[in-house]
Amino acid sequence: MMRRSPVALGLLMLWCAAFVVGCTSVDEEPSSLPRDGMAVTVPAALPTWTPLPALSVEEAKKQVATLLRTNAGCELPCWWGFTPGETRWETAKHFIDSFASVVNVAEYEGLQYADVIVPVPEEISPVYLRQNYVVRDGVIERIYIPTTGHVEAYRLSNFLSAYGPPAEIGVRTYSTHYRQELPFEVALFYPERGILAMYFDMRAGVEDEQVIGCIQEQNSAFLGLWSPEDEMTFVDALKVFSWFDEQWQFLPLEEVTDMDVATFYETYLDPAAEVCVRTPQALWPPQ
Repeated sequence: MMRRSPVALGLLMLWCAAFVVGCTSVDEEPSSLPRDGMAVTVPAALPTWTPLPALSVEEAKKQVATLLRTNAGCELPCWWGFTPGETRWETAKHFIDSFASVVNVAEYEGLQYADVIVPVPEEISPVYLRQNYVVRDGVIERIYIPTTGHVEAYRLSNFLSAYGPPAEIGVRTYSTHYRQELPFEVALFYPERGILAMYFDMRAGVEDEQVIGCIQEQNSAFLGLWSPEDEMTFVDALKVFSWFDEQWQFLPLEEVTDMDVATFYETYLDPAAEVCVRTPQALWPPQ
């Protein structure tokens, strides 16, 4: 039976909403975010907000491309200068409003769920990118990035180089294709950083009773981000940030492949790695 976490339920409700909630005042210090070599100041110490000038669509695409490439100079779980457990939502929204196509906010069980849609250059994604913020008491608690788009910073080898070996790795797939698709998912868990990164091969193959996923060829990732002080187990993070299905769970890498975490890291740290992840077909349910 599939279980949807409160985060998933809140986001599902939000995606169906068609309203926008305005911004209110905050009391933080100013910070700067890079924009094509220039600093974009996010004034966070004003008693009332003065909206930033709205960017044109093309300017907004350039802004988003720069943020995806540089992450505003910060390391995950900070996202575009916004740190889970620290940054107030008003601070983030004040900046995002200047270039986002849509910012919707809904409330569910005492939390706010913000759904943000931003335009991007076609080489990053043929459509817009979406990101979601879970807000508690005005402070961003979790950030959900369904896809980073095609950005070299999030290619598996570059990600491993930047953040090192994960504490745990999980694998999830099926034993059969459905309409020519066979999803193969690998989840990297960094509890000390507050990062869950997931890589997908939606067209995995089957050969010699093995399911084969070539995630090293992907240069986009799913990200779930939270404060490391909000301690979560791997299973907790998977339940919070992904659809959790008791009949289709992530299984430990070392139990379903011939790799352990160290071998995986050493293999895919190499950007020229051609080895795909292989797992016995018999371990997985059909679609």
